[in-house]
Amino acid sequence: MSKQYRKPGNLSSKKRTAPERKGPQTTDEFIELGTDFEESGDRWRNQDDPKSSRFYMKAIAAYEAALRLTPNSLDAAYNRARLQLIIATNGHLFPPGASHSAADMLQEALRYHEYCLNLPDGHSEHDITFNTGQAYITLAEEVSLGANGPRPVSPIRAMELVWNGIQMFDRTLALQESQLQSMVPQGIDLDTEDGGVTLRDSNTFGGVERAKADRFQQSEQWTVIKEPVTKSDVLDTVLAKLEALILLCDLTQQTGNTQLTGDPFIFYKEQGGDLLSKLEELLEDLPESRAEAVLPRANFIVAVADLGFKSGNLSAQQYTDHVQRAFPSGTAAELGPVMTVNKAEAYIQLAQTLLDLTNPKAAEVTSNQMLSHLNLAAKLLTEAAIQDKKNARLCCLRGDVEMFRSRMIMRNEADPKRLTTMETLWDNAGVFYRGAKKLAEAYPDGQMDIKVEGIVKGIVAEMEKQLAREGGDAEKIAANARKELGVFPGWDEIVVGAVRSGVFNEMILMKLRN
Repeated sequence: MSKQYRKPGNLSSKKRTAPERKGPQTTDEFIELGTDFEESGDRWRNQDDPKSSRFYMKAIAAYEAALRLTPNSLDAAYNRARLQLIIATNGHLFPPGASHSAADMLQEALRYHEYCLNLPDGHSEHDITFNTGQAYITLAEEVSLGANGPRPVSPIRAMELVWNGIQMFDRTLALQESQLQSMVPQGIDLDTEDGGVTLRDSNTFGGVERAKADRFQQSEQWTVIKEPVTKSDVLDTVLAKLEALILLCDLTQQTGNTQLTGDPFIFYKEQGGDLLSKLEELLEDLPESRAEAVLPRANFIVAVADLGFKSGNLSAQQYTDHVQRAFPSGTAAELGPVMTVNKAEAYIQLAQTLLDLTNPKAAEVTSNQMLSHLNLAAKLLTEAAIQDKKNARLCCLRGDVEMFRSRMIMRNEADPKRLTTMETLWDNAGVFYRGAKKLAEAYPDGQMDIKVEGIVKGIVAEMEKQLAREGGDAEKIAANARKELGVFPGWDEIVVGAVRSGVFNEMILMKLRN
């Protein structure tokens, strides 16, 4: 998401000369010091992350010193909150030797943002409410990922965080739209080519005399210049809310909790209808942003269609139609690897949902229809891999699809070549899982978790193949697999997730745990 962390105003660096001091003593001077440290951290980022982190922590300390002098300083409070959120969402920027988890760091960032909201005018700054919403959502994502970890957290907690984030985005939209409406009658053209505004009367903005550079007082001070809201800002918020609704939709299905949403299908249809209409209106004025909006829009449509089918509000054919219409047509080269992979995942989810024999509507769908969805997903992932040859996660996903396809073939008991085809698919899956491990080792940045996932899934896929062969000693095969998996402390969590998503049969997990 562009403009994920925004400052409420740009601080002018133009200052009149002031007598030399041994160190910062005023609020403005500490803010200036913090900004200097932060800029130093930016320069070292991706070159020397520990050094960058040290500068960032010094910046936060300077902003906190400013707050000790002036607790109501919105600029100091927000700069601290914004920078903490940047650190919390980039693990390589964690302070050297820090014992805090990502969730702990995000909780601190959220606390700092809530401090901002409680300051005078805090709730009226759309940048603050927007970033607070992002803090809630990012923490919710971290909490939901750790639900099966060493410190399990109820998914209900994640739902509450997402709900609070959505409320912040609603507040942000109300502020942004109100400011846009107040600007239009005053002769302001929004979203010029350079992303700013054109003022027909250069001396006035919103009825307020604009600050001039020569109006500084003799003592050193900062001048805050508030940037006007643009339609691009509104688009950022609409897309952020859309992605938050996707997360809430997933959590709703995980928990079955409808206390916040009421009837979930009606809630998401109403919320989505209004939001998608607003999105189309914005894109008419911002055609250059259409590509950015395609993916979250498509993923939202798929998420609601999946919910609609599972809740009995959509037939299998209607569900399929929604998925087919959600994504644009075109080759993988035209769509790009990210869009192509998301499109493939939508078809995997479609087949996975239709595979649920407990849903009476799934009986409408034949195995061949489900297999056709998986075949299309495999084709899309193959095309994406040609463009993105370093993506370990993509390689692992290709292995998952082969395991899905083996389950479809297994159901066709009348096929005399069934076992041969299944073994080929298991072998293919093993190749992809090993490939994911190698890619993660070769290109470790952000992919090391995929290395372990590839290894674990490769072991389980081989176990499933051996168990399917006649005459195999099931207990010995399972014991050997357990021994190999025991090297990896998180193997159980990976296998549980794979079973829940339909990659492996639940019987496999039972054998591994016995």
